[in-house]
Amino acid sequence: MERVQKLLEFSELAPRVKSHLSQVYGTLAIGLLTATVTCMYTPAILVQNAIFMIFSIIATIGLLVTMHSKKGNREHGTKFICFLAITAIDGASLKPLVQQAAQIDPVIVVNALMYTCIIFASFSLVSLTTRRRGFLFLGGMLSSIMLGMFFGSIFSWIFGISFLSYFAYNVIMLVVFSLYVIYDTQLIVEKASLGDFDHTLHALELFIDLVR
Repeated sequence: MERVQKLLEFSELAPRVKSHLSQVYGTLAIGLLTATVTCMYTPAILVQNAIFMIFSIIATIGLLVTMHSKKGNREHGTKFICFLAITAIDGASLKPLVQQAAQIDPVIVVNALMYTCIIFASFSLVSLTTRRRGFLFLGGMLSSIMLGMFFGSIFSWIFGISFLSYFAYNVIMLVVFSLYVIYDTQLIVEKASLGDFDHTLHALELFIDLVR
């Protein structure tokens, strides 16, 4: 028990880095709450049309550009508002999928939420309890896989030939984004160690890993 307690103290992390991580996960929690509210209460008819799709894409790109243009330890209020807007749009976009799953069996939604939280928490702990930079090598590998999946999707769309089944595609994406949680968490720790305390952008990185 003492060994586990000592492990969870994250003694290798500097106090300022621990404080930054608290801000990151606090911001992430608020973003997830915002996404949950918009997913639950946005009318399905509002999001099931091309106009909303076009609006959400343009708005998300604009918000992302705004956040990255203010990158660094400044204007956290503006970036936080942009972050909440992105999470709200993302939550609303998930409404049709969640509604369809709930109509089949409400347990599907509960299980998906529970498993997502367990996977995210587990991989975050793995990242935080291993030595610094231990998993940063994953960045290049995961980017290569994502690039390959992108071009594979384009090829399938053009020629109508798919090299992967729908199930295999989803399994690969689940593994990739689970590993991204480890990679991004260690990258955030490393950035904070070098003086980058942009908790809003760091929370956005984890939010993308979590909802994708």
